[in-house]
Amino acid sequence: MGQQAKRQWGLARVAKPYLDELAAITRENVHLVVREGLCSVVVDLRESPHPIRMYASIGRKGPLHAGGTPKVLLAHAPAEVLEELLKKPLQAFTNATITNPKHLTKLLAQIRRDGYHVAVGDLDEGAFSVAAPIFGVRGEVIAAVSVAGPIMRFNKEIEQRFIGLVMESAQKISRALRGEIETVAQV
Repeated sequence: MGQQAKRQWGLARVAKPYLDELAAITRENVHLVVREGLCSVVVDLRESPHPIRMYASIGRKGPLHAGGTPKVLLAHAPAEVLEELLKKPLQAFTNATITNPKHLTKLLAQIRRDGYHVAVGDLDEGAFSVAAPIFGVRGEVIAAVSVAGPIMRFNKEIEQRFIGLVMESAQKISRALRGEIETVAQV
């Protein structure tokens, strides 16, 4: 547990300037999320300055089959993680939550092909999330980053803009973790 906390702290430290930048540009919540077993866990976040924003907290656990970052993490998890998750019925959080294992498996393949995921109202009613994977030094997905907010501030133009920004942030964090670029994080 201590080693895992140390890794997460290191990840959050390296990701800090990129999360700050993404939050400043988008003015929406920005989440850094990892997978712990069959759950997603928020390890760092930046809250939107808007008075209407999504609830978020560091340490918040969630499912893997609903939401932007959780599905990105599930799409890149070892096959046995998906097998274990599918042993029980998938819980519906909203009417948009995918509870059909075949539909979920198909979507996970699409996420791997696209390199990102846009979730709309499948975990929290009236919310969106645009997420992309963060790769560790061995090329494995170790986390995901997302921009999330209320659907009232989301449209196709914003979606395309956020996809580019989130993917760019994920790539920068991945490169910083591999030591390819200097980080400017303050400890």
